[in-house]
Amino acid sequence: MLTQLTYLLLSCATSALCQGIPAPAPYVVPAFQPFNYTHLYSSCDGISHTEECTLSSLPQGTYAGGVTPMGYSYSMTVTNATTFGFIQMPTGQFNGPHNPPAPQFVTVLSGAWYVETGDGKIRVFEEGEIMFQDNTADNPAAMNPQHSSGTVDDGVPCNIIATKVSFTPTCDRPCPFS
Repeated sequence: MLTQLTYLLLSCATSALCQGIPAPAPYVVPAFQPFNYTHLYSSCDGISHTEECTLSSLPQGTYAGGVTPMGYSYSMTVTNATTFGFIQMPTGQFNGPHNPPAPQFVTVLSGAWYVETGDGKIRVFEEGEIMFQDNTADNPAAMNPQHSSGTVDDGVPCNIIATKVSFTPTCDRPCPFS
């Protein structure tokens, strides 16, 4: 059975009403554009570090039910998401040495947040930036690879989404998704 829209589109092809209106071009998936993320990881001596990483390719495939154009894109199922949460941290908040509860991706939605790693480096994350961390307490490192974190004290709270994933923590292996 033809729907009214299908009938209209089919009849339009032969109708004088549609003359001069070009037919839509077939959808072509554009080339993949690499993007960056930061990995908070542990060296095997138990010191936490950050490494700037680039996801340089993904396989082409369907996502979101395979609906073109949004569903035919570049995607990779890295691991199974187990839990996610929206978190708002007040401005100026400080979290002393700790481990993440599980390997997780953290994306800053608004505001700014920082991490200080065991090697003494500080990395500030701003809106849209992504961090993957697997420096959990059950990491295979020789000692517990902790870090400190907090929000930038600029009067604006920091909103993040944290997505815990099923991933086996490693050491001395930065940028596992590059």
